[in-house]
Amino acid sequence: LAVQRAGLAVLLALSARSAASIVLLASAGAQELVVSALRRFPSDWRVVSRATGVLANMSNVPCVCPMLQRCGVEALAQDLLVGAGAPPAAEAPVDDEEASAGSFVRDCALYLLSNLQEQLD
Repeated sequence: LAVQRAGLAVLLALSARSAASIVLLASAGAQELVVSALRRFPSDWRVVSRATGVLANMSNVPCVCPMLQRCGVEALAQDLLVGAGAPPAAEAPVDDEEASAGSFVRDCALYLLSNLQEQLD
């Protein structure tokens, strides 16, 4: 899990650099790794927030959006918005950082869906 978190942190940093970095990440299939992490660790808020941030950054590049759609990113983002896969109430946020991550995930999911929708229009 620690390796997964660290890897997503690196992808998040790279995806924030430039469109060229995002295209390289997408060409290498990074979006599939990110989707896999979201599915494998849906209750780890660090993984979910970093993964959602990577996907939101990747969606800024129009030529990458079809790749995101092909690996099911749209459905994952919608699930994040409605709370699918959210931790049970017993695992509610315990600190400000975790609570802030929930807001970040919602914002990224909305942004991601907006970018994907723009490509369909």
